[in-house]
Amino acid sequence: LVMSVHAAGAEMLEFAQIGSIQYTKGDTGADKYLYFLKLSLQKKNPKFAVFLGSNISSPEEENAIAFMQRLYQLKIPYYLVFGSTDTSSINGIEKYTYHDIISAFNKRQKYKPNYYYFKPNKHFICAVLDDTSNFMPSKHGEIPDEQLIWLDKLLKKHADKTALIFEHTPLEAPENYRYSILNDDKYREILNKHQNVILISSGKYGSDFQMKDNSGITHISAPAFSSEHAYQLIRIDYEKNKPKSIAVEKIKV
Repeated sequence: LVMSVHAAGAEMLEFAQIGSIQYTKGDTGADKYLYFLKLSLQKKNPKFAVFLGSNISSPEEENAIAFMQRLYQLKIPYYLVFGSTDTSSINGIEKYTYHDIISAFNKRQKYKPNYYYFKPNKHFICAVLDDTSNFMPSKHGEIPDEQLIWLDKLLKKHADKTALIFEHTPLEAPENYRYSILNDDKYREILNKHQNVILISSGKYGSDFQMKDNSGITHISAPAFSSEHAYQLIRIDYEKNKPKSIAVEKIKV
């Protein structure tokens, strides 16, 4: 799906996004498809890849370590979003432990907390949010005030750059989807203050979903890799730092 008309001579940013892998240590089928995913990503060679949360099936240290071990030799830059099955303060590893495991394997997240930003090139800035609960388990998402303040400052500081946001729970989803970001009003208030956000990607919904909201932000939900064994390639064409089109390609591995 191409969201707008392609402009001839535009520059291009292409990246991969992967939703809900739900990896379990010892699952030979999951190992096989993760291997195929790595081969596909390295063949397509996008600028970077983002794993959109629920990367492991349950918040156990052995799952997290085994998952990161299998990503370790991935030859493109990659980043992880925290998801609802990745950590738990009650019956599994907490966020700081999960982060330490990620940091041990992924040099690009070595000094980053559970929310952070990165710059794929001089024209774009990417914000990664953590909308998962710190305390009580919840199927809904919620973005803490400290993150919203941080996002507001980030978008203001980099107003000259095109901004992409990656999160676990979708801000926009089909009407029959039960889970949402509980403080979405505060989130939307921040987004409405800035004109440089063009895309928000998420992975929790688990199926392909795309829409453009009234403010012009494109929302894309990635399919669950655990069931579809597929990911998305997102291509953004731009000219003189102005986005011209966003295209989505679904890749089966």
